Amino acid sequence: MATVSETQELAWKVEELECKIEGHQRKHEEAKVRLADEAKQLRQKLKAALQSCAIKAQTVPTASDDIFIRRVDWRLEKYNEQIKIMPKGDAIWSPDFAIMDTPGLKLEFFPNGKDTTKNSGFCALFLWCPAGVSVKYRLRVGSHWAEPEQDEYKKKMGHGHSNFCLLEPQVDRATDSLVVGVEILSISYVEDLGYGVRLFNDAPEGMVMNAMAVMQNREMNKVEWKIKDIRKRLQEMPRGNAMYSRLFTIAGVRDMQIEFYPNGIAQVSGTKPL
Repeated sequence: MATVSETQELAWKVEELECKIEGHQRKHEEAKVRLADEAKQLRQKLKAALQSCAIKAQTVPTASDDIFIRRVDWRLEKYNEQIKIMPKGDAIWSPDFAIMDTPGLKLEFFPNGKDTTKNSGFCALFLWCPAGVSVKYRLRVGSHWAEPEQDEYKKKMGHGHSNFCLLEPQVDRATDSLVVGVEILSISYVEDLGYGVRLFNDAPEGMVMNAMAVMQNREMNKVEWKIKDIRKRLQEMPRGNAMYSRLFTIAGVRDMQIEFYPNGIAQVSGTKPL
């Protein structure tokens, strides 16, 4: 049977454990509140940026501050006086614009079609991009939107439709104008600088996801990397050759990586084997 002193000691230990648990719970709640506030601030900043870019995208954008711009509307004035009378095969070119941080895009518009346009009264519209661009997009003339298309630009050229839509119903009679445009759904850009150097520019969604990963994984303190077929890797990789994990985010630090030498690092002359 426990003595009074033993009972008191057990009671103190229980009380001490309860205090520790309360302390951990309090810290956990504080961390949850802090992360919720940071997520709210990030959403507000993102919303403000998107609203600002939506306003800018009503005109042809410049190359600056274009990372969140997805849509470009190009208004053509004096339809009856200048555009309607253009011969078939004659094109109007938009100014160059940058969208989602990718420069060198432009629209080529044939109001009365081109030589490959088969339907009478139809216009033709093409999106030009520099070499290295992969893009998913929708073209528009007036209220007519084409279905989403995905193209890869091996060289600078235009992709689009020779028989886009019947033009006359898309004219804004009140302003005697016509809106031509494009909406970018996703885009990536690879620029070849020569000498084996290539630059990869992905869409801004990747940057937003990286920022969210830093917040979500801030409290994590452990990473496990499971390597498949390790016996085969041991046979294939000589001493001094390393394997690298994917980049990961942990403890508030992004782009960390594990470097693993299956058969050990190369031995330096004059040192003991590792």
